Amino acid sequence: MKLLLNFWLLIFSIIASGQKNETGNIKGIVSTSDSQQAGFISMKIKNSSIGTTTDEKGNFEIRKLKAGIYILQFSLSGYRPQEITVDIKPNETTSVNVPLQLTYAELQRVIIESHPANKYVETNPSSSLRLDIPLNEIPQNITVTTRQLLTDQGAIKMSDAIRTVSGIQKNYGGLNDITLNFRGGEGSFNIFRNGLGGYWWNQQEDIAMIEKIEFIKGPAGFMVNNFPPGGFVNMVTKQPQRESVASVNIEYGSFDLFRLTTDWGGTFSKKSKFTYRFNAGLHNQKRAFQFSYAKRYFICGALKYEPNKKNTITAEYNYMWGKTSGNNVDIPSLNGKLFSLPRNFAVADSKTDNLIATDNYFRLLATHHFNNNWSLNLLLGDIYGKWGQGYTLSADGDIPVTNDTLYRYAEFDNWQSFSKVAQVYLSGIFHTGQKVEHKILTAIDYSSRGVYHPWGSSESKFGLYIPAPDYYLNLDSLKNIQIDNLDTFHSKNPSLYLEDHIKIKGKLIITLAARFSHEHIKYVAQSIPEYQQNINYDHITPRVGLSWLFSNALTAYAVYDQFFLPSYAKTFDSTILKPVTGYNTEAGLKSYLFEKKLTMNLSVYHIVSNNCTASDPDHPNCYIQTGQITHNGIDFDVTGNITHSFMINANYAFANAWISKGDSDKIGRKKIGTPDHSANLWLKYRLLNGGLKGFSFALGYQYMGHRAALNYDEPGENVYLPVYNLFDAAINYHNEKFNIGLNVYNITNIQYATMGVFKPSTNEWRYTPGEPINFRLSFGVNLVQNKKRSP
Repeated sequence: MKLLLNFWLLIFSIIASGQKNETGNIKGIVSTSDSQQAGFISMKIKNSSIGTTTDEKGNFEIRKLKAGIYILQFSLSGYRPQEITVDIKPNETTSVNVPLQLTYAELQRVIIESHPANKYVETNPSSSLRLDIPLNEIPQNITVTTRQLLTDQGAIKMSDAIRTVSGIQKNYGGLNDITLNFRGGEGSFNIFRNGLGGYWWNQQEDIAMIEKIEFIKGPAGFMVNNFPPGGFVNMVTKQPQRESVASVNIEYGSFDLFRLTTDWGGTFSKKSKFTYRFNAGLHNQKRAFQFSYAKRYFICGALKYEPNKKNTITAEYNYMWGKTSGNNVDIPSLNGKLFSLPRNFAVADSKTDNLIATDNYFRLLATHHFNNNWSLNLLLGDIYGKWGQGYTLSADGDIPVTNDTLYRYAEFDNWQSFSKVAQVYLSGIFHTGQKVEHKILTAIDYSSRGVYHPWGSSESKFGLYIPAPDYYLNLDSLKNIQIDNLDTFHSKNPSLYLEDHIKIKGKLIITLAARFSHEHIKYVAQSIPEYQQNINYDHITPRVGLSWLFSNALTAYAVYDQFFLPSYAKTFDSTILKPVTGYNTEAGLKSYLFEKKLTMNLSVYHIVSNNCTASDPDHPNCYIQTGQITHNGIDFDVTGNITHSFMINANYAFANAWISKGDSDKIGRKKIGTPDHSANLWLKYRLLNGGLKGFSFALGYQYMGHRAALNYDEPGENVYLPVYNLFDAAINYHNEKFNIGLNVYNITNIQYATMGVFKPSTNEWRYTPGEPINFRLSFGVNLVQNKKRSP
């Protein structure tokens, strides 16, 4: 951790010392000969070391140049540089449009051949976040994990990706669904896909579906405000594109892992107004514990229609199906000692825990560009799926292991959920004077989401004798379980969002925004009092941000944002609880180095949640809203190229989330699952020349600090899960036609707990063990034949 902090201080001092006080700016757009955006083009000022690279939309900007006449050179490997002359005037921004002398398809071949497998940095958010603003101008910590980084680390599911960013841990889940802890705040619906959320995904996204992942830290009023304050994830799926894509990938690994995935995309003809993307895959594996398995497949298709330059329509459908065993949670300690049982110990039987999960995802996006500055978007989404449809055996954490017997109960679930979304948002730019620019976002959102959940459970009567477990339970003993519980939830939420992103003299940015939400909730469940089963909320949450652009390489920002959450609990006087309300204050630095090939983010945050429930001291089993939870912390991330050969992804987080008001014996209690310190490091070195050209080598490290392990309703002082350190390694070979990679995880083969709780009443731990040493071997073939170009 000290290494990472010292590294940041060193780099920051380099950046700060490199700032210059110049007087003119230049910006522009680079396009191809067929009027397509030309991303990732190198640009420099002739006879100088000053330069940059265009972003994915072809935009570039250089600030603080001395007034005068300059020659700009735009270069591509294998082509002669193109040159244009510009006149930079004091206190003005000169704008230029640069047409390249090659087509978009030719440009893509140049990028693929000149920069194979080296993109760790994104400079803009995806369009699904609705903010048409560079990342360094958004007053919020938004970290993007690229496709290349996911591939290098051998990620195969969404939870594999959280090591690439700071301040995020898994709270629940394994083979199927998961929940994430952001900055000490848990959330059940905090995973979005292309801007569509409000849905608890029954399965994790397969990484083969994903182009990149955006991690948004803190409240995000520009997307949603009735949400936990820690943040959310936006999974960006592979989208239609004009350049051809055709690949097949096979993976094999430990625990009989086998995967086959394919990815296809492009146009139907050179003049076609349609582009498409299709990717699919199947996955089969076991786990380290007995009787574990996961079988799943996915099919994803997207079609984009561009009738003209002003209008586009994109339709997308994803289908995921899986059949898996359970997650093998609540493994007991013995005599208070963790990891006393064999690594392959299983809670469930061989014939139980056959869970089926499905997810269906529809998205329709229509965009109309009125001109270069204004656009109107319509987004429609429909998501639905099921989980369960079978019996599971789970350990009862409230009953201690007695006479070497672990007591289990059976449960039946048939979880069904849906989310329907409609969004209309208008964005544009106008100016008030020559030096004040306004970027406007106006959005009308509507969501309808719900759950239908019949379930039932048995008493904890299924004993498992640990010294000689008998795993062959008679399934007839489960047939008498009564499916007598039905939980239903339905929320309707129209809202209005307004934002003005005010940029003054290209330096100071003021963000003024607010969201109004109306939410009607009908929630029927055993745990919900009848008088709270039908409620309405109206709430306004403001958002204010400040950013200062020291240069195009360094930005300082601060933001204040609010949120609210529905609250449910039994009250003595049968009153409806107020929503939990709170705010986030955050400040940070964002920087780029080496022509935006390396990016770093540092943020400090303070989150407060008010109106939290606490025990009513005068009325047992009732609650009052006097509680408060406070989150303080630091997030630091660095990713990208230090040199052409050397790449890094590193992050560090400090988090202190605790109960600051409420029950007197609970004040100071840490939020369960939140580590005090956590860090990750990934170093990759590529060989660019010589006989081993195309090979790369990588080392990975994960540090997990002390995590609170005491539930809120348990007595006693804070208890923490053990600290652990994990080491990984990888070797890869890549060329234009194929790639092969080997990743090895937990190479020291330590035992560790990914999640867990301590039970003072039984003096036992209940935990989920991490994976032992394991490997993944992948082989991919690129079926697109790139034609040789002439200089």
